[in-house]
Amino acid sequence: PMGWQIEYLEHAQTVVIKTSGSQDIAMARQMVVEAGDLAAKFSGKRFLKDDRDSVLKLTTVEIYGFPRLLLEGGIPQDSRIAVIKNSVPSQAADFEFFKTRMYNEGMPDVRILPGSREEGLDWLLGPKPAKTGPLPPP
Repeated sequence: PMGWQIEYLEHAQTVVIKTSGSQDIAMARQMVVEAGDLAAKFSGKRFLKDDRDSVLKLTTVEIYGFPRLLLEGGIPQDSRIAVIKNSVPSQAADFEFFKTRMYNEGMPDVRILPGSREEGLDWLLGPKPAKTGPLPPP
């Protein structure tokens, strides 16, 4: 079964989304709106999405549309977003494509991390990089 839990971590001023099961575009839309609503309540601009226990069921076109989906769902453009990816090797490219799309649409503060929620929070609470210009080559 697919699902998610959303909470606001007061001490880290971060909206945390924990997903499980299959993630499709319908679920993603609902999730984004819920996360946007919660962030708005606290003027939050930090998001941690924990996808370790979930599998992406998203097409390339759907991932391409994510920056617009997030903005329309109320996620601020200057948000900081950490995504803890799953360990499915064939999905690593999907996570990286999401990051590249976000960067290209003016939301550069996105990091894809293997590992733990703590690593994600460490990055979210760390110094903001002063990065402008095109994405460096991989």
